Amino acid sequence: MRPIKFGFVTFSAFALAAAVFAPACTETVVDPAEEDSGLGVDATTGVDAVAPKDSGKDSTTVQDSGKDSTTVADSGNDAARDAAPDGATDAGADSGSAPATGTACTTVGFIYTKKCGLCGTQEAACEGDMKVGTYGVCSGQVVDGCMPGDTRMSDCGLCGKKSEICQNNCQWASGTCMGEPAGACKPGDSKFTTAGCTVANTYRQQVCAATCQYGAPSDPPCKPKTAFCGDGSDATIIATTAGGQVSHNDTLSPATMQIPRITGSCPTTLGTTNTSYAYMRVKNPTAMVAKVEIWFDKPAGGTNIDTVATTYPECVIPPDDRKACTNTVNDTCTGTGSPCVSGWAGLVGTNAVTIPAGGTITVYHAAYFSSDSGPFVMNVRTVSLL
Repeated sequence: MRPIKFGFVTFSAFALAAAVFAPACTETVVDPAEEDSGLGVDATTGVDAVAPKDSGKDSTTVQDSGKDSTTVADSGNDAARDAAPDGATDAGADSGSAPATGTACTTVGFIYTKKCGLCGTQEAACEGDMKVGTYGVCSGQVVDGCMPGDTRMSDCGLCGKKSEICQNNCQWASGTCMGEPAGACKPGDSKFTTAGCTVANTYRQQVCAATCQYGAPSDPPCKPKTAFCGDGSDATIIATTAGGQVSHNDTLSPATMQIPRITGSCPTTLGTTNTSYAYMRVKNPTAMVAKVEIWFDKPAGGTNIDTVATTYPECVIPPDDRKACTNTVNDTCTGTGSPCVSGWAGLVGTNAVTIPAGGTITVYHAAYFSSDSGPFVMNVRTVSLL
């Protein structure tokens, strides 16, 4: 019985050894091509198929597979580094965050660019000592720009307010103008009322206050409208000889102070577009009826603006009725012999303006587009005095 027992133990030992080393033998059966690639062992399902025989050994196999995966990741990184050109590090810094001055660089002469100021840029070079040099002046910044993300409140319209936010292009984007008072007016403008006036063609004047609302009417007695025009010191005085010319420099109202642009023929209508504008008086100091041509142009160093113009037969600013213009509403007056240029309005030729002896007229001059404003020159040439 001992030999039999010994034989049984011996057989069992050999069987156990075979079971222990079976997975190891299975791992050695690897295709050479797979082994060379570094990917075959991990991707092979044959090893996993042995897992039911000994889960403990399979756990070890999984760990080995993880190490193989790490090797694959390293191999990828090595390949990327090997394939990269010498200037790749410089280009990467340039396309992302530029390196600081004094940082080591690899390509002498390479130019780094980084953002600065209000959407500007500045440059530095990889110098001969293989270090990033000093960044130059910030150039290309947006004029009157802003820092992206900044917000502010600004005036608009007639005593209104609007919120603005700075965009990524360093320019303000505006919201809707709100808070304008009902019946708002431009500070300094005036209008007339017959309230309390018992004599025909006499009036009391109301002046628009800084709050963009009209104040109380002027004290009695009531007067003709011409009595409210003052001494004419603010008027442009025409030349008192035929062919003479005078000029007046002025500026269209800012974008925060716009009114509906007039359109059509006189008497005209008010359009739906609010634009910058200016009212001016032109006075004939002579005892004769004057015919004058009026046209507009840019001042020295100014820019051209597309404008419209018309006149009113009284000295009141603004006119009591903006639609009651005379002559015509002119958008352009280009043509043979015309002094008008580049979209500026003008009343010339058959549209010349008549001013009675000793009389004063009001000239309305406005931008055609709501985005335009700026300085201008009004030219007045005396055509005849009769």
